[in-house]
Amino acid sequence: MTELYWLFVYEPNELCDFQLLDYSPREREVQLSKEDYIRCGVYARERMLIVSADNSSSARRKAIQLLVR
Repeated sequence: MTELYWLFVYEPNELCDFQLLDYSPREREVQLSKEDYIRCGVYARERMLIVSADNSSSARRKAIQLLVR
């Protein structure tokens, strides 16, 4: 199965929004997508987290694990 990249936006103690980024396995393209969101003022850099996973539920689990560390 193809691993996808997910962008999570979070507030203290909660994940408030997430979406699928480019399907490309090249991480540089995913980082450019993240930078586009920052440049356009859609999301603040310090509130974004990118994880890779096969589906949204796995991605959400990974994001939560990273945030609670």
